Amino acid sequence: MLTHEETLLFFRRKPALSVSAIEKQAGLPSGTLAKAISGDRTLNDKHLAALYPVLLEYGYAEMAERKARIISVVNHKGGVGKTTTTLNLGKALSLAGFRVLLVDMDSQGNLTQSLGQDELDKQVVHALLKNEPLPIIPIAKNLDLAPSDLELAYADLELVQVVGGVNQLKMHWLRFAGTMISFLLTVPPL
Repeated sequence: MLTHEETLLFFRRKPALSVSAIEKQAGLPSGTLAKAISGDRTLNDKHLAALYPVLLEYGYAEMAERKARIISVVNHKGGVGKTTTTLNLGKALSLAGFRVLLVDMDSQGNLTQSLGQDELDKQVVHALLKNEPLPIIPIAKNLDLAPSDLELAYADLELVQVVGGVNQLKMHWLRFAGTMISFLLTVPPL
């Protein structure tokens, strides 16, 4: 069933839609949607039930599937703007209403440091190699970080010494599929 938050997100993602026309199609009182979008009212179950079939006509079905989208910012060369791109893209997407998880997979931990996280108890490498939960630090509304630091660099050495070490890392990646894989993960808001 459609929720108030999903309705607001739908209109944020499709700003060209005529709110008044959709109100008329759904049989809602004039100004109901405009007030909801501006934050002055909450849509009740009756409003949402009337809106649902109308929003389906305007493409709501594509939002019904809540799948994470993974955006990887990868380049072997240093100094090409991977951290800056990840940070700014992540912040922009979070401001647009997406839930974003930034996963710092750089052993230098520049993304983690640029977000003001210097002293870490847990980090991504612990989740990958020690079967610990993925550490997630809230940074801002809709923006979280899975941090890293220099300890990640030692993971390569540890994996080389373990029988099937490369496969071990692959299995850990698969375990976190849907939660993390790369630098940037966006999930539509609930």
